[in-house]
Amino acid sequence: MKLITSNLVNELKALSNEAVQISWITAFAMTSGVKLMLDTLKAAHGRDTHIQLLVGDYLSITQPDALVLLYEALPNAEIRLYKTHGQSFHPKAYLYRHERMQHVIVGSSNLSKSALTTGIEWSLHTVNAETFEQAIEEFQKVFYAENTVPVNAFTVAEYR
Repeated sequence: MKLITSNLVNELKALSNEAVQISWITAFAMTSGVKLMLDTLKAAHGRDTHIQLLVGDYLSITQPDALVLLYEALPNAEIRLYKTHGQSFHPKAYLYRHERMQHVIVGSSNLSKSALTTGIEWSLHTVNAETFEQAIEEFQKVFYAENTVPVNAFTVAEYR
């Protein structure tokens, strides 16, 4: 296990290069963070990596344009919005499955440029297979929860 205290973006980009599955859950997504990671996600998408991204509408911080960037650039990815209805929603986890190893990064970084680069953020990264399986199981429960919706032009317009 290792502690990441700066430039999480470098870890995410490196892990994306060999991923067969990428599953992210963040409380919010900002255009700055999406733009920072978009080329990396597009490259993974082009390799038919299974991509699942879940962001929340908590406190209306997620920027609608960030969602548009994601669904337009990644047409085969599963991108969902968690509708909080006022409930706290504050997870930040980046899960990667590779051919022979799994990675779990959990910490304080949302999908924003400052959080992924220069902000004061802490994340723990483990390759423990049991932790990954537990994390992916919990991720799937939230990803397909009743109050999530697929991100598309209609749901973004409604959110906007």
